[in-house]
Amino acid sequence: MGLTLAPIVLMAAWLAGQASAVVGAPLAWGCLGLGLTLSAYLGTCFHLSVLGGVKALRRHMINISMGELRNDIQAKGKDEFTRLMHELNNKSDRKSSSSQKSILN
Repeated sequence: MGLTLAPIVLMAAWLAGQASAVVGAPLAWGCLGLGLTLSAYLGTCFHLSVLGGVKALRRHMINISMGELRNDIQAKGKDEFTRLMHELNNKSDRKSSSSQKSILN
């Protein structure tokens, strides 16, 4: 991740150096620091959000692979991981109903 951010940071520092001639060095470098801090915060929030979805999906897939089909998967949101969990829920509902039918026959 550090290698992908290095060109962005270098370009932002170059732009701040160019802008310092126009608006003054403290303001330009302050805007650079604020922008980099904001981008780091938003990147961290996105990472944690995706990581939470991956962990929940992994937990439910492990339960399904161990044969636990009775638990209903509660998923909130409208992202890709939520859609995957809804599909797993539908799949486990179909499997549990087919296994119940085979037991009854």
